Amino acid sequence: PRKQYGFLARTDHPDIYVHRSALASSRPLRPGDLVEFRVEQTERGPAAFEVVVVQAAAADEANGKPAV
Repeated sequence: PRKQYGFLARTDHPDIYVHRSALASSRPLRPGDLVEFRVEQTERGPAAFEVVVVQAAAADEANGKPAV
């Protein structure tokens, strides 16, 4: 079974937690995808919500393996 969560790398901030339920589409995220999201403070700290893929990763970057 695939895990249902992961972390999004951000340039000027620490990585942020994301759960699969926060994805706007049913397509799993892949390494190298460029995304936009809203940050909410949860009991466990900041988390990404309403995650939308803005630019899909090139096929060779993703290697066909979903990250979340």
